[in-house]
Amino acid sequence: MTNLKIKDNSVHKIHQFPNGLRLIYQHHPSNIAHFGIHINAGTRDETPDIMGMAHFIEHMLFKGTQKRRALQIISRLEEVGGEMNAYTTKDKTTLYASFIDGYLPRAVDLLTDAAFHSNFPEKEMEKEKNVILEEIDMYADNPEECVNDEFQELMFKNHPLGYNILGTQDTVKSLTREQSIGFIAANYLPHNIVYAYVGNSSIEKVIGLCEKYMPTVQNGTKPKKREAFKNYVPFTTVKETEHAQCYCVMGNLSYNNLHPLKPALSLLSNLLGGPGLNSRLNLAVRERYGYAYQIDSSFSTYEDTGYFSIYFGTDLKYLDKTMKLVENELKRLQKEELSETVLNKYKRQMEGQMLLAEENKANLMLSLGKSLLDYNKVDTLEEVIQKIYAVTPAQILQVAREVFDESQTSRLLYKSKA
Repeated sequence: MTNLKIKDNSVHKIHQFPNGLRLIYQHHPSNIAHFGIHINAGTRDETPDIMGMAHFIEHMLFKGTQKRRALQIISRLEEVGGEMNAYTTKDKTTLYASFIDGYLPRAVDLLTDAAFHSNFPEKEMEKEKNVILEEIDMYADNPEECVNDEFQELMFKNHPLGYNILGTQDTVKSLTREQSIGFIAANYLPHNIVYAYVGNSSIEKVIGLCEKYMPTVQNGTKPKKREAFKNYVPFTTVKETEHAQCYCVMGNLSYNNLHPLKPALSLLSNLLGGPGLNSRLNLAVRERYGYAYQIDSSFSTYEDTGYFSIYFGTDLKYLDKTMKLVENELKRLQKEELSETVLNKYKRQMEGQMLLAEENKANLMLSLGKSLLDYNKVDTLEEVIQKIYAVTPAQILQVAREVFDESQTSRLLYKSKA
């Protein structure tokens, strides 16, 4: 084992290995542990001809390695009651597992083997392409998924952030083993990778296991450079569909990962259309009039940009009324500052939601790894909550006027036939 060089903030610890790969560790006294491998590679690292590659690789990582067949991979943790999974986003690929902590060596061995020693057998590739084609068809039958995906495609037009994570039927069919291996060679480098662990084992044990199964790939010498998104053009697109309901997404570009007003927009999005039944949009549209079953807002950030959006589904006869109610709520927030009393109420609500969310230690492990990749550091929960409480009424007003600017708002509407 190397000499330990651990950054310790008393809640979590960060260790960097000689090859540049990092581990973030948080102790939790439980029989259940969680381990993940977070890779700074996703859909935005693709080119148009290999759209869907990052997601395809995520599938193929479990289909065979130099020492395990597909069935051995999926059975290795499940036969001792553990769970293993993975997901792909616009800028990340993550493999993770939850298991009895005594099986930590098995989990680290398995996930590192899958992430760094997959051999992409041709037979399995063709089978998995068919699986993904079925996945594409499944999402095509889900208007809620389609309208949100298409909104991003239109917002980030002609840019990788607009690519569909699943790819298209044509691009998935054309993906090759050589292209897959090339994508991994270019992106699965130690400085782009973070291990994350939450559990009861000591950090020395976790470090030792990570070193034992560490990939032999060499570290890159240059930081990843991604094409920055530019030239946003607001749009309004209406499509007539056969769906029973109308589906709408509206929104605007917003702030990147490091923007000082990110906490203010997070709080604003939460009070406007967060998970609480007392969110302003839910009260205005669902509780008061019963126009929609689901209405919410979201805020996504990347290293160079971000976007805010509102989604709802409603009957055609309520569409114009629902749109008007949403616009009224946005205008209200742009007119005058919230009082300190009202804003503190929303801050307490968000604090409680964060504290409840941290009880899910698997999600905590995923959040820790993502944060270290995005910010090169991880704030404690207390520090994040402090940032929320530092948001002022003036900042909320500023964000509302910038992000809810009608002249910059885009809309995508799937309109059902009368």
